[in-house]
Amino acid sequence: MTPDAAIFKSIDRSFNTRVKVGNGHYIKVEGKGDVLIDTPSGTKLVSHVLLVPEIDRNLLSIAQLLENGYSVVFKGKECLISDPSGSKLMYFIIFIDDYSRFCWGYFLKCKSEVASVFWKFKVVVETQSSCKLKTLRSKNGMEYTSAVFQTFCEKSCIKHQLTNTYTPQQNGVSEIKNRTLMDMARCLMFERNLPKSFWAEAVNTDKSELEYTAEDLVTEQTKADQNDLEMDIDHEPVRGTRPLSEKYERENVATEISVEQPEGFKVVGEEDKVFKLRKTLYGLKQAPMAWYDRIDTYLVSSRFERSISEPTLYVKKEGDETLLIVSLYVDDLLVTRGNNAILTNFKGKMESMFEMSDLGEMSYFLATRPDIMFAVSLLSRFMHCCNMDHFQAAKRVLRKIMADMNLHQREATEIRCDNQSAVAIAKNPMFHGKTKHFKIKFHFVREMEQSQEIRLVHCSSEDQLADILTKPLCVSRFKNLIAKLGV
Repeated sequence: MTPDAAIFKSIDRSFNTRVKVGNGHYIKVEGKGDVLIDTPSGTKLVSHVLLVPEIDRNLLSIAQLLENGYSVVFKGKECLISDPSGSKLMYFIIFIDDYSRFCWGYFLKCKSEVASVFWKFKVVVETQSSCKLKTLRSKNGMEYTSAVFQTFCEKSCIKHQLTNTYTPQQNGVSEIKNRTLMDMARCLMFERNLPKSFWAEAVNTDKSELEYTAEDLVTEQTKADQNDLEMDIDHEPVRGTRPLSEKYERENVATEISVEQPEGFKVVGEEDKVFKLRKTLYGLKQAPMAWYDRIDTYLVSSRFERSISEPTLYVKKEGDETLLIVSLYVDDLLVTRGNNAILTNFKGKMESMFEMSDLGEMSYFLATRPDIMFAVSLLSRFMHCCNMDHFQAAKRVLRKIMADMNLHQREATEIRCDNQSAVAIAKNPMFHGKTKHFKIKFHFVREMEQSQEIRLVHCSSEDQLADILTKPLCVSRFKNLIAKLGV
């Protein structure tokens, strides 16, 4: 009960009754509603709060709290009330289909719940897909190696694959998905300035968005006209609401999507209805899949074979000979193999079928490296506040890349220097009066010279390309160095 009507989130003024207080008298109740209370763990909603103007303070019924499952602890002058629905969720677990990459997620209060959650998941997925779960791949944690979990897998004839200890890259699909969900959750919480106690809600928002995206794109598929590049709408609007984007992507819709009637095209008397799309709008979550479905259909009809392990890689063969290899990244295509005639013919057909242009030969190709992906991703978080530890870690990554490319250093790295005295001192192992005042760190160059890691070579100031980065130059000198750098 409370005498303050201002603290109510919602209130029903039609609720009128009387309550009996401690002295035996009855006082009038002028309403009932919901009140928001700020607590250390977040804002809580208290329902069925009575508005009683005749009392002078807020009153809370301990008996009703206990009846509703709350726990109440009195300690000194404090009273601790624990919400039964607010028990902390400490973990989440995701199950990913290895073929479609569809994701299911569950939240856990403790790791011991993994077995029971997996049983629930097995029933759900087998019922929905009408397929039996045959293989499970997980990390080598105790929650997966327990006797209960192993017994269930054996009775269900499920082959359980375990990764090696401290080798998360063997289960990279799940590790990447976990990191993606957590990064998205952190962004949501940072943007809304939410406390950490809402992490589960943020992850659940991410998970739901990913699930619904995948589910919407594979259900209720319809066949549409591939040659029609105009945005079609049904003449009869259907009920529902959805915001309208300003641009559209010229691809066919795989699911039923509705949009609000745009300005200037509203049907008089039916303004509360919407149009059903036949072409996707730019920015909709269905747009990338609609584009992929269209180009996938075209490539497959052109006798390309889609890779099972990499759905964006297509190979065209004639017998045992590989004619063309096409790698698709969103709306960019990389084409290789084959002779000039085959390439020219393929590019001509693609340009006539799609709105495409030839960008010429590829200059750089950045391949994905799962073995260094985590290290590179982690280091990239500290690009704005890096220290020596980060530099050391980055050097280790670079050494691994160079070693994998068989780029071992066999000769000393040549460093050009326009200071003859500096070159002479670095090459002279003797110490004398001119060098005794040097700081110790400057002797590092001499040590690298002696160990043949580097080799200092004198060059004239006119040929020193580094001057463009370290010195103010006149226009003619600047243009000369720019030309030598090939910029």
